[in-house]
Amino acid sequence: MKSKNREDSWLSIYSIYDKKGERFDTPFFAHSDLFAKRRYLLMMAEERSPLAMWPDDFELHLIGRYNVLSNTLIEEKMLVLEGSAVQP
Repeated sequence: MKSKNREDSWLSIYSIYDKKGERFDTPFFAHSDLFAKRRYLLMMAEERSPLAMWPDDFELHLIGRYNVLSNTLIEEKMLVLEGSAVQP
């Protein structure tokens, strides 16, 4: 029988922070910082997206972790990526 505390049962929760608007956007789930960064970069690549138009105004934040087996939610706060650090 598989352990119910397996590491792959956890998803990380991320949100994009708008520094000028002083608000977090709707959170999204990803398996790791790598996958969340890729999603952020894809959004930046969309020509008419706010992230592409004003990259210095946005940051990617880890805001928590969620266990899909136990329905456990843990708050975590960490800056993952600043929009200004991304090269066009």
